[in-house]
Amino acid sequence: MKLSVLFTIHAVVATLFGLAFLIMPATSLAQYGLTADNVTDVMSRFFASALLGYGILAWFVRNAEDSPARQAIVLAYFVSNVVGFIVALHTQFTTEVNQLGWSTVVIYLFFAVGYGYFQFAKPK
Repeated sequence: MKLSVLFTIHAVVATLFGLAFLIMPATSLAQYGLTADNVTDVMSRFFASALLGYGILAWFVRNAEDSPARQAIVLAYFVSNVVGFIVALHTQFTTEVNQLGWSTVVIYLFFAVGYGYFQFAKPK
């Protein structure tokens, strides 16, 4: 897989989830078996704003030439997705999240491995 393809996939996934959590946070949380209240509603929208930022950045950097800035974005996405994977896995084992929560674990793992490959393993 090329890095541009990974960026494109990330842009689409982050934007779709970002829009869902921004426009209908209670419905989005309910898909995972979680009940929204005022706090989770607000926090879901903050989460959505971050996802939308990640998606927009991934979209605009997808065809950029290799540069220190692009490499920094790959590293930041790697770290973000490793942390997201750990949080999602921990949540799956400690919170009453339904089986759909495993999709979140898989999504974060996919992006962590992908960005990790381009950061650490791919020959320059």
